[in-house]
Amino acid sequence: MIQEPKDHPGDLTMAIFIILSLCSVLVTAMGDGGSEKGVERECKPGQPPCCPSVSPSAQPGTHPGQSQPFADLSREELTAVMSFLTRQLGPGLVDAAQARPSDNCVFSVELHLPPKAAALAHLDRGSPPPAREALAIVFFGGQPQPNVSELVVGPLPRPSYLRDVTVERHGGPLPYHRRPVLMREYLDINQLIFDRELPQAAGLLHHCCFYKRQGQNLVTMPTAPRGLQSGDRAAWFGLYY
Repeated sequence: MIQEPKDHPGDLTMAIFIILSLCSVLVTAMGDGGSEKGVERECKPGQPPCCPSVSPSAQPGTHPGQSQPFADLSREELTAVMSFLTRQLGPGLVDAAQARPSDNCVFSVELHLPPKAAALAHLDRGSPPPAREALAIVFFGGQPQPNVSELVVGPLPRPSYLRDVTVERHGGPLPYHRRPVLMREYLDINQLIFDRELPQAAGLLHHCCFYKRQGQNLVTMPTAPRGLQSGDRAAWFGLYY
């Protein structure tokens, strides 16, 4: 028969001390809770404790414009960049979600980080802030020689110039086969796999994966890299049940 260990007198004393300490801490916390002034408390019984609503400007150690050089582009700035690119590059731009490899489209737009020296001079010494700029990656698939270009647009929020920095950033032009896959390409690939290839092995897939045409129990997952040498653009797609 297994006997439960008996409590040692020293352990009992320590347990009582811990309980009394916790009670003291709780009483102190309850007493301090009502001493705050200027903070509205609308907590209700049975709900988690409310956090005091303090405006960001009242928090210590922050400044409204402290991180402005590194702030993400706002919705208004993104809209201004896209409008400017459409005017400069022509109406042939296609929405990236619908673009085919033979189209021109803006793949992405993000903040173009300012030069380090200019950012530090503004943050540490109060110099004028560096111009806010956006970096746009554009796929030019509708040209005789398709390419990927990286363009700096600025100043925001009212852009007036466009600068090609592809060679500056990469040491030369970016070949078109190095671009990421477009959403439309993924849709075309899935259509090829599910509508043409898988039905040829419908019997085997039915027995191992309960496969049915137009079913939703199989998905594809691409792999990388998309080739073993320059110019390759091929990828394995794993089939998951």
